[in-house]
Amino acid sequence: MNNKINIAVIGATGNVGRLLIDILYERQLPIRHLYCISNNLIGHNISFGQQNIVTQSIKNFDFRGINIVFSCVNAQVAKSIVPKIVSAGAKVIDKSSYFRLKSDIPLVIPEINIDTITTNSRIISSPNCCVIPLILVLKPLDDVAKIKKLVIATYQSTSGAGKAAMEELDMQTRNRYLEQSETLTPQIFPKQIAFNIIPQIGMIMENGRCDEEDKIIREIQKIIGRQIAISITCVRVPTFVSHAFAVNVEFEYNLSVKDAESLLVKLNGIKLISNVKNSMSNTSSDIVTPVDVTGKNDVFVSRVRKEKNIKNSLSLWISTDNLRKGSALNAVQIAENILLQQKLI
Repeated sequence: MNNKINIAVIGATGNVGRLLIDILYERQLPIRHLYCISNNLIGHNISFGQQNIVTQSIKNFDFRGINIVFSCVNAQVAKSIVPKIVSAGAKVIDKSSYFRLKSDIPLVIPEINIDTITTNSRIISSPNCCVIPLILVLKPLDDVAKIKKLVIATYQSTSGAGKAAMEELDMQTRNRYLEQSETLTPQIFPKQIAFNIIPQIGMIMENGRCDEEDKIIREIQKIIGRQIAISITCVRVPTFVSHAFAVNVEFEYNLSVKDAESLLVKLNGIKLISNVKNSMSNTSSDIVTPVDVTGKNDVFVSRVRKEKNIKNSLSLWISTDNLRKGSALNAVQIAENILLQQKLI
């Protein structure tokens, strides 16, 4: 078929890259050729449906003739390689932090602001894995009641720091029971992660925030379109996959729980667990945890409630698979919308 396209995935052997390839197959994009590119694991086999695709070196790969490139590498690698890919004629959907805050680069969540992508957009940035679920829930509420202030606590799994971070949690957890204390020494995280929580993600800056907190604040403000007040504490927790967020939202105008839930339940990509009616209820259907959402595409919202001591405010609990909607799925959805614009699907 003439409308099939060539796609390359850079960082194909990482957590996000591997899952992105699986999602490309699940969603049956019109792919002629898929190329898996790696910075270190060359000659490695990656499954794509019934195919085995051998990873190629990023240093030697010729990007001419590639239509869309998914960049699943860190900011420094993206900084050096993405402009070269664009010069070769491809569109790049970048998962790193490097391009997100640049004024001429769209920062895109398809359900929210797909219209920021134009025919001239060569680089499209996918937001931080926390920003995507937060904005997906908060932007529709902002459109109705105008957000004045956000107070957020994140509970971020180790997969957000990569495969080595997950392995560190696994090793520390196993060896804790073997009383092998030397194997509990942290390599990836600043403190032991097993049986612990770490209230720091990234380096601490001069203003007291850590890198992750600063990124989330600035990305939310870019997508919302104004400098709303945000207080955030990012916490790494000893889970493998899926992030969760405790959020308090103060609005300019009153928004009832009923109205907020009525709005959220209609939105694509959101699953609402209605507010608990019986305060003594302990049923498993009343709340959603990271374990419940792992492997699922939606962003889950539960415990929507009024804060009576704070005017015009709501509190809520959000949880999502950070590798899916928080990363790989969002990038694939961006590609799907580009292909729709080009009438290829």
